[in-house]
Amino acid sequence: MAKKVKLTELTAKDKAKLRNTVFYTLSITTLVCAILVSCFACAQQTPTPQPSQEQNAEKQRLYWTSILGDTQWEPQTNERNDGKLEGFKAALRANIIYDPNANGLVILFGSSQPYFKQGQVELASSEGAIAFDDGKSWSVRFSEKNEVRYMTIVDSQGKTVYYTCL
Repeated sequence: MAKKVKLTELTAKDKAKLRNTVFYTLSITTLVCAILVSCFACAQQTPTPQPSQEQNAEKQRLYWTSILGDTQWEPQTNERNDGKLEGFKAALRANIIYDPNANGLVILFGSSQPYFKQGQVELASSEGAIAFDDGKSWSVRFSEKNEVRYMTIVDSQGKTVYYTCL
């Protein structure tokens, strides 16, 4: 059995050995702990799968479909854009409603019945088309910035009119 020796009874050479042993033991223990903690942290941070473009498009389509029902839109006019779409004599407000008979969104141009023009809104994501009974189709895009919703319509002649949700 080893004899207990007090620290004050050690020689300078023995104290140096003891100091080196303690230093190496603490260094190795710290290094091993750091490696184990970093490995554990990496194991816990599994990457989240990124949704595919189809999933993003479907998510946007569902989002816009859910919030567009019963919305009113005001055309934005200025000196460069009169807000008149194809066949319009003036800039007209638009209303989007959910029509259960059409099983989808319908856009109504004008302020009261009979509406000047109406079409079926078909979204693929935040973008889509407005299909009219006469076979014409206009493109439509919805966006949102600072809690304000915007709609951009490009008619079949290429004229673009911007709308803001009221």
